Amino acid sequence: MKPHRVSKMENDSCSQIQVNFFTKHKAYSVPQTPFSIPVTVSCDDLSALINSLLQQENILNEDKKVEFDFLISDQYITESLQKHITKQDVETEDVVKIEYIEKKAAPWPEKMMLQNDWVSSIAVSSDCILSGSYDNMVYVWDMQGNCLNSINEHTQAVKAVNWIRKDKEKAIFLSSSLDQTIKICECPLNEGRSSCLYVCKGHTKSVDCLAVHPNEMKFCSGSWDKTLKLWSSDLSTNPDDGDDENIQKKSKTEQEHKRNITRTPLMTMTGHTEAVSSVIWSEDREVLSCGWDHTIRVWDAGSGINKHTLTGGKAFNCISYSPHSKLIASAGADRHVRLWDHRIRDGAVFQKTLTSHDGWLSSVAWSPRNQFMLVSGSYDQTLILWDTRSATTPLHVLRGHNDKVMCVDWSTEQFVISGGADNQLIVHRVSGKDEDTNDDDSTV
Repeated sequence: MKPHRVSKMENDSCSQIQVNFFTKHKAYSVPQTPFSIPVTVSCDDLSALINSLLQQENILNEDKKVEFDFLISDQYITESLQKHITKQDVETEDVVKIEYIEKKAAPWPEKMMLQNDWVSSIAVSSDCILSGSYDNMVYVWDMQGNCLNSINEHTQAVKAVNWIRKDKEKAIFLSSSLDQTIKICECPLNEGRSSCLYVCKGHTKSVDCLAVHPNEMKFCSGSWDKTLKLWSSDLSTNPDDGDDENIQKKSKTEQEHKRNITRTPLMTMTGHTEAVSSVIWSEDREVLSCGWDHTIRVWDAGSGINKHTLTGGKAFNCISYSPHSKLIASAGADRHVRLWDHRIRDGAVFQKTLTSHDGWLSSVAWSPRNQFMLVSGSYDQTLILWDTRSATTPLHVLRGHNDKVMCVDWSTEQFVISGGADNQLIVHRVSGKDEDTNDDDSTV
């Protein structure tokens, strides 16, 4: 097929290359026709060309404009096409395939909630936010910024929170603290007082991280005492009561009146040589943890064995695991987001570095649906939205905090939520759908 030449972009003084445009977003597909274009074109020029083609195909109205980003071999084009080709050593003898995706609009701050002290941790459900605070309190918020409940069960700063389960009327959640305890609490979402069902004791220092298993029947904790512990979150019986058949015979009323019962760990996992800062479940029987000993560790949650250890250069503050890409993202004292593939035993476990923050990273979270996107929070008071296909150029830098960012959550597709040492909890709305998951074939 004879290449189509774009007259308005021609420049006789520069060389031309043949390209083929494609997209995974079916609503913006253009004919698979090779084009001859100047190598000096910018991304704005390429975006104008795609818009023109979409208008010719009656996919876009003439008064509508869509901004696009462009990639070659899964790498964003962030400067002129010529510079990108030179830097990435792109072969231009054949037709160069250029992927285009709709430019991601910056998330915008939709709600801001103010607590009495630092926001230490966040856990988000579909319609509620659980937050922990240095004022010893746990708060439950709706997405409109209303405080549904506040819970005062700890004697020192709350360091981590996590949902166990929630319905329209009540929620069961975990909170852990500098007071060395973990509380399993029941909280009404409309009105009424919350209650502590179980106190989990076993750690000897601050409990800084929690991870609930997907089946909701157990959870893992990490502490400044350098250990991880596995606990039961089964509310039907207390594991510490043993197998006494009389437990099953107790009346429902007796069970409901049980409060503040002590639970002890099912298992203790040792191996970290400094504080454990983050813990997550990656599989049914696999736990990932990181710590200030510069390591990320992979554990068999059935046996408690440390199966594999990844070693970094500085302390890790947070890790996040993507079930889509199977990669671990780490955040720590070296100011970079680093990507790891813990499945590799012989070869390059370390995959990529994302660089832009000016301070320590406190937190990182993968997108719940997009294998390329994640968000990081830093002591430099910013959040950065990343696409892993652009390691040095962030998609967006989000400002709004007036002090260091302490935590970030991206559990639901629509919201990125952050908490900081400025006592603020900020809800950022994320616009649009990811092109990788959008099956809409309709015209625009």
